[in-house]
Amino acid sequence: MTRKYVPIDSVDDIDLNKVSIGNINDRYIDKKGNRFATRFNLRTKKIQIIRIALGEDEARKARGKVVPGLVRKKIPTSDKKLHSTDLSHEDISAPSLSEIDDVMVSDQASDQVSSFKPQSSGKKAPEKRQIPDWIQEMGIQPAESVSPGDMLAVLDENYKLLAERLFGIINNVKNSGVMSDTAEIDDAIDFTNIFDHDIHPKMEEAKKYKNELQKYAERPDHYYTMIERAYRIYLNDLPENEIFEFFKAYFIGSLCIEVLGKTLHFINTVVQKTSHVNIDDLDADKRQFLKYAYATCDFLKTYVKEETAKFLKWMIDEKIF
Repeated sequence: MTRKYVPIDSVDDIDLNKVSIGNINDRYIDKKGNRFATRFNLRTKKIQIIRIALGEDEARKARGKVVPGLVRKKIPTSDKKLHSTDLSHEDISAPSLSEIDDVMVSDQASDQVSSFKPQSSGKKAPEKRQIPDWIQEMGIQPAESVSPGDMLAVLDENYKLLAERLFGIINNVKNSGVMSDTAEIDDAIDFTNIFDHDIHPKMEEAKKYKNELQKYAERPDHYYTMIERAYRIYLNDLPENEIFEFFKAYFIGSLCIEVLGKTLHFINTVVQKTSHVNIDDLDADKRQFLKYAYATCDFLKTYVKEETAKFLKWMIDEKIF
């Protein structure tokens, strides 16, 4: 059976986010004649990229059709078995070439993500992300020294306290009575919405990645498909232990910086929405509630600066910024 192949420059062109059930059986061939397929892993419930070997006749037809003029390399005709460690080699042995259509990796290996890594381009550093504008506007500089392990050890507790303080601000603003008419009550509801939709989900995602990467991380290949291509090329030159340190900063650090940025937005929104109030005109009790809210806003603004400096240092060290 002759299959049709989608021509690609490299395996990095296969976007797993765009693979649906309707095209999961598509085959891909790169400019070197290497072939790939996608499959749904029932165990992990995720789509994977699988490297495939092929018979020589079909290889000749496929390469000649989708990559005209390509210098063809003969596929070895030895009968040695495929192993997952062979997948990054340019030529793959195929058994009994005249008898098969294509050969997936062995059942044991195919239950895991292919161990393929992008070919190194000689670049030693990725195209880095830009430091978020709000960090630059606040003039935040990376901390002098940072221990990522210490930061992650207290992440859950820090987020619990942060959530409590944010809800403290919401409750104190409501108790101050400064949000009285319909429009202002809607503004007060907005404070809760910022937490529920922008802050809390990122907190939970950061904690999820922390637990996963520290306790039961997937193989590195699983995370390669989730990061920008420039970083994949950079990681190709790193040992596995350093790759996982990068992943921690990339996934956890990025989410924590988002949480801190959204927290700053929350603080600024509270101050803006209550700026019409003359605090001296309030009754003593209500005045005190609003003062508590503002004091917590000031405290959290300092907290955001200090914590951002730590994560900034960590992510610069790991070449993310």
